[in-house]
This record gives sequence, structure tokens and C-alpha cells, in this order.
Amino acid sequence: MPIFLKNLLIQSAMAGWSDGRFCRAAAEAGAAMVTLGGYNADGPTHRAGLHVGKKRREFPIRPSALPEHIRKEADVARADGVAICVNLRFAAPRELAKLCRRLVGTVDVIELNAHCRQQEFVEVGAGEGLLSRPGVLARAVSASSRYLPTLVKARAMCIPPGLPSQLEDSGALALHLDLMKPGHPGPDIRLLRQTTSSTDLPIIGNNSVTDEESFLRMLSNGATMASMARVLLHGFGPIRAIVSSRRCVAAMARALPLTSRGFRLG
Repeated sequence: MPIFLKNLLIQSAMAGWSDGRFCRAAAEAGAAMVTLGGYNADGPTHRAGLHVGKKRREFPIRPSALPEHIRKEADVARADGVAICVNLRFAAPRELAKLCRRLVGTVDVIELNAHCRQQEFVEVGAGEGLLSRPGVLARAVSASSRYLPTLVKARAMCIPPGLPSQLEDSGALALHLDLMKPGHPGPDIRLLRQTTSSTDLPIIGNNSVTDEESFLRMLSNGATMASMARVLLHGFGPIRAIVSSRRCVAAMARALPLTSRGFRLG
């Protein structure tokens, strides 16, 4: 189930921050896809999120209220030519599938969160805890993909060998990689190259994309797309700079051929 994007720059989810208004601002700045969430899709992740929310910003939406809440936020976020994604944490694939079915027609893409490393989420088997349950994650991708194109976001240094290919076989549209490198301010380019050489799954490079140079670095080292996150808390100028840059436009054309409908992902 491919999607078509006007460029190769994504606004990444930030729990407690990326609501409809935030995503709309990113869309108007020029991001091709904006991401709501993360939201907690079932009881275990909701309860974990309430505990995490005592220490940082979270979206404390009850799972039963999520379909209507996401619909309203997606309506706020939607702008011409922009794809709407929603990042979901889950521990129970069955509950996730029920939610994904109800989101058809509301959002364009689902992003499954295998990324959050807070102990509260990991202990219930969600976020990074899913990486120790690759079969569960693969089944969740398969279930979600029956309804909507599905990404998986994970921290590259934690991904077990063979998981990208397993996700590809399960129907994942792309793998969104947080390339954090402990003790270093920039992304782990070695891991990016290693991952892109081991799978045909498109890779969205994340971590320290803040300007034209860091965006170009992601694409030149094998990422199909790149995403921005915390730099946007200070304003959306970095998005405008990238999408208006001739060098970045040329690099995007080399990374993923442009069709009459836009850049085809999937």
C-alpha cells in the first residue's frame, strides 16, 4: 500500500508536543508527512504513560477515546498535499488492530512505536520492549498493514539482527531509525550504512537532523528519507530551509525517483 509524498522530510512524533496544531505548523512549513502522538493504544501502555507523565509531557488520552481524539487532531493537522501519520505505543497487538481499523479514513499512515525506552513502557512489553519480542512486533505490523500503510520506529543500536527483513516480510512500509550514538552529538552513520546494506526496506533517518547539511548527510549515507524532531520546538524554519534548498531538492530526486504523483514510498 504505497503512499506518495511531495518531498522526503518528515516531522517526527514527540509525546506531549506533536498535537494537531504542532503538526499543522510543520505541514505549513513544508514537511511532506507529519506525525501525531505518540499515543497509548491499550490499557497497559495507558497506565505506563500516566506514570511517565509525572516526569515529562505525555498525551494522557484513554484508549477508548483515541479514535475520536485522533480524528479531531488529524483534522487540525491536515494541509494540502501532506500525509498524516500517527505514532502508537502498544503491548497488545489485538487492541492495536482494533484501533487501526477505526483510523481508516482518519490518518494516512500508522507508525508503530518500538522506540520509547522508559522503564514503564518496556516493563509492559511496549516501546523498546517490543525489540525483545520481534515475533509480536512482526505480527502487529501485519495486522496494522491490513488497514493502513505501516512504519516502525526503533532505536538503531537496539535492533536485533534480521529484524528489518522480518518487518519487510510482514508488510512494513519503512523503518524509522533513531540513529543516536551514546556520548556523541550526531547520528551513528556506521549503523545507518550497516542497516541499509542489510535490507531493501526504506529507511527514514532520525537524530540530529537540524539543517541542510545534516539532512544531506542522511540521504548521502543511504537513508531514503529523514525526519526532524526536537529542533522544531524552537520553530519551523529548519523545515523551510531544507525544502527550499536546491541541493536538498536534487538529493531527494537521487534518493527516490519522483513520479507524477510525488515521491513514491512503498
